This record gives sequence, C-alpha cells and structure tokens, in this order.
Amino acid sequence: MGWIGAVCGLKSEAALLSPLADAGLLKLAISGASTKRAEQAAERLANDGAEYLLSFGLCGALSADIHAGDLVLADEVCAENDPAARWSCDHERLERLRGALPTTLAKRSHAGRLLGSDRIVASADDKQRLGQRYAALAVDMESHAVARVAARQGLAFLVLRACSDEVGQELPPAALKATQADGSVDISAVLGGLTRKPGQISGLIALGKGSKRAHASLARAITAGASALSGLEG
Repeated sequence: MGWIGAVCGLKSEAALLSPLADAGLLKLAISGASTKRAEQAAERLANDGAEYLLSFGLCGALSADIHAGDLVLADEVCAENDPAARWSCDHERLERLRGALPTTLAKRSHAGRLLGSDRIVASADDKQRLGQRYAALAVDMESHAVARVAARQGLAFLVLRACSDEVGQELPPAALKATQADGSVDISAVLGGLTRKPGQISGLIALGKGSKRAHASLARAITAGASALSGLEG
C-alpha cells in the first residue's frame, strides 16, 4: 500500500499527523511558511513515491461564513499569482473524509475553493478583496504549490485545513515574520515586535485563540478520518 505525502507550514501542524507518520502511512515535509519550499517539498515527496499529496494545516478565512476552528475541505485550489490556474481536489477521498467526521465537526466544515498565495494575507481589506475576486473561502501559502506539483506529477491531491483567523481579523505585524524555515515559531521575533509596538498584544491573543481552535479541529479530523485518508477503511 502506498503512503501519503503531506506538506505543512508549521511544526505544530505536522505534529498532528505524527500518528499516521509513525504507522508508515504518511511522510511529512514542513515548508516554514514558504511557498517555494512547499513546492520543493511536494516535489521530493512525489519523486519518493507518494500515492497522493496532502496539503494540511491552518488557513485564513476569506468569507464571513468561515469562523475560527472551522474546517475547509477544498474541492478546488486557485493561485493568486496565476489567476487562470484551477486544480481540482480528489473528490472521492474528500467525500470519504467528510463522511468520517463526527457530526459536530462536519457541521463546521466547508467545501469550496481555496486560494493559494505566496504571501501572508494580513489585512481585513485584503482578505475581503481576495475572497470576492477569487470566490474563495480561505487562503493559505502551501496548497497551490502542492496542487501544482500534483498536476505535474500526475498525482491526486487533497486539502485539509482549519481556519485560524477570520475575514475581518487583522493579523498583527509581530506574527508575520514569526515562522522560521523549520516551521518553528521565533519567540524572540514576536517579543521584539511587541516591544516596538505593544498595542499588538490583543491581536496576538486573538490569533493565538483562533490557532488553538484550528489545531483542535485538525486533531479531531485526523483522529476520525485517519482510515479515510489512508484508504484503510472497510
């Protein structure tokens, strides 16, 4: 049986997939919030023999219908830097995963288009503009890279994301450069940003709460949907 090639931006996201990795059902790559590294990682996983590719982790809402902690199971991915591009996700695996979710989590899951961006989308105005322009539910920095590699390699791909910040929520500047290349959080950079602009503390607290809800939803989705993702059900 093949294995899943999963690309995450953060170490904390990757940790949620460790049970599947420990069981040999999945191999992980962490991009450290870099689209370029995400594409390189997806390429390595594909070349190593992944059965299909998974983009996994947090996302930011581009729609008022998406709230912190909600799941986004994208059925299509588009790219801000390539407006004509559209990549369809694996609908069969998507439906298997959706069917495996507990009722309460399924009610907080959304199918639709996800936008991939090479940058962090931080302002509420920008989120609203992008959501309207691309008719997208949410945005992240890895899914379009994973989709592009999957198309190039002739592989299926799936997106499982959870919202950490809502469409009307401004991301504080201290959070924008907090992720290191290995996917860990640079605490000194966050504290330095706070020292320069202490008014960011409320925004950081709100983002932390949203991220905690998103991680919890992803953890529940992986626990409930592990068999669906790995193709072991039945």
